[in-house]
Amino acid sequence: SGETALPGETLRYTIQYENIGNGMLDELVVHDALPNFTDLVTGSPTCVQTPTELSLCTPHVTDTAIDWSYVGKLPAGANGKVSYEVTVQ
Repeated sequence: SGETALPGETLRYTIQYENIGNGMLDELVVHDALPNFTDLVTGSPTCVQTPTELSLCTPHVTDTAIDWSYVGKLPAGANGKVSYEVTVQ
């Protein structure tokens, strides 16, 4: 039904970001903590949609979080998406 995730099931999280300011963003890092009682699916952190103004998107994984670091400047109004998958314990 989509209301409850059972052990062994895989969940995909997608995060959309946007520069809602009036100027260029000089640094961009998207951060998300991994949900409790889940394990990250190896290789799943991806840069789904990256604006052309950003030349590089690199996910960095720790035990409890993921950071996607970008190179370039994000103009006002530009947006993108990142995603990752976890398996429920």
